[in-house]
Amino acid sequence: MSCNTCQAPETAEERICRREKNEQGCTCTEFGCKQHGYCCECIAKHRGRGQIPGCLFSEEGEKLHDRSLEAFLEDVKRRQQA
Repeated sequence: MSCNTCQAPETAEERICRREKNEQGCTCTEFGCKQHGYCCECIAKHRGRGQIPGCLFSEEGEKLHDRSLEAFLEDVKRRQQA
């Protein structure tokens, strides 16, 4: 599978390697999700639902599992005040 947006690698081995690397810095706790670690796919899925991906939230904000724009903006506000 190739991602036209980020020029993702096409081989299965490279895809797994990329996933493992992406997961190292990801705050999202939805490990059962098929897109976990595949950032372009994750963003596309959430964008289609009008949501913000969990990886963009702080650890505390992500744990609420509210992916709405309003929740994201509140999370950003809390981080700026800290």
